Amino acid sequence: MLTCWSCLNPQKVASAIRFALLGHDVGGDETRPQCVQDTVDDHWTDEELERRIADNGWPYTRQEFVDFYGQESWKFHWDVARIFIPPPAPEPEASSEISCSSIGWRSYHEPIGWRLYHEGYCRECGTWSAACTQGAGGFIDEVYCEDCWNSYMERLPRVAAPEETPESSSFDMPSRRQHFDFIEVGTSDWCTLSQFCAGDPRGSWLGHEIRTSLEDLRQARGLAVEAVGEHLECLPHLPRVTQVEAGMGEFSGDDVLFYVSAKNIEDHMGEYYASLHKEVDVMWYAKSMSSIGKPHPQLEHMLCSIDRLDFLEQRRVQVFSWGDLCRRYGVTSVDVVQLDCEGMDCSVIRGLITHCKNYPDAFPRVIVFEANCLTDPGEVQETVEALLASGYRVRSQTWENITVER
Repeated sequence: MLTCWSCLNPQKVASAIRFALLGHDVGGDETRPQCVQDTVDDHWTDEELERRIADNGWPYTRQEFVDFYGQESWKFHWDVARIFIPPPAPEPEASSEISCSSIGWRSYHEPIGWRLYHEGYCRECGTWSAACTQGAGGFIDEVYCEDCWNSYMERLPRVAAPEETPESSSFDMPSRRQHFDFIEVGTSDWCTLSQFCAGDPRGSWLGHEIRTSLEDLRQARGLAVEAVGEHLECLPHLPRVTQVEAGMGEFSGDDVLFYVSAKNIEDHMGEYYASLHKEVDVMWYAKSMSSIGKPHPQLEHMLCSIDRLDFLEQRRVQVFSWGDLCRRYGVTSVDVVQLDCEGMDCSVIRGLITHCKNYPDAFPRVIVFEANCLTDPGEVQETVEALLASGYRVRSQTWENITVER
């Protein structure tokens, strides 16, 4: 067994061994196999072995908090996280001896999360096994034998059934799963979280809600999703913010984007005016009225009123569900979410709730979404009720936007 460990990082091996032994409530160094004792003592101190619960429900060491949250913000999350106390496992009937061959290690970068193998009684069938898999989240105190675990994994859908698409199965998976400070969808090129983090006064007020220990918000980790690529190009390019040119909906696939091109907006800004709630510059509003599936009714009305419906263009774009967006970009948890999807906000939230029911630690802390005349009031009410049932409370609600917090 020691030969197999030689190809692995000795510190990670030592961490796994110490954690497994703690889980068995082994009393004192003198009871540990010598190969384990030597490996642990050579590399780790008790402070380095302390584990706390991250936002995704897994127990991580300090270094793993750094890997998960990033160098700039790990300390804030470490300070507020709960300390993880490994549960004692039942003693086997035949023998209480723990051997090196009964302990294993796997990286938490696997899609289903960090897992540790050790001896124990399977929660599902009750049989004793020398190679159990530990649960996570609400099942962190439980272990499962190989047969029950494999049976569970076979029954568990990768995504909710309605979201399963050929496109989602071919997504490139990221090498690590991470906490994100924000996700914004439907950015246009103003009032964005990206701009707030870059220090632009045109940024969104929601940036004040981001909970982080970062001294420089330009280091915030986020996703900026917008179907019109020209708008994304106008946003600040931050080192840890990924710009995603795509639409969002309840399900993944592709759909038609209706929009006015950035070139026409630039060429005709200030040239055409139409009545909306007042006399407005059509091109200034047009850049915020791109829509998926059908033309934005107010944009179509204004273009018809100036006899320039020819400005309305269309092209097919990729559409992500919330679950597929998170899988594609390695989002395990997120702090704040801003949606401005021109009538598609409730659809996006339905996909978000579906994904988070499978992964409860993925629920965002704060969500702001549009709930104006573009969405049927009944659909808005159903969405609010679904959010309330998911543990959110309504913090504010106007004729235009709703803010919920969990």
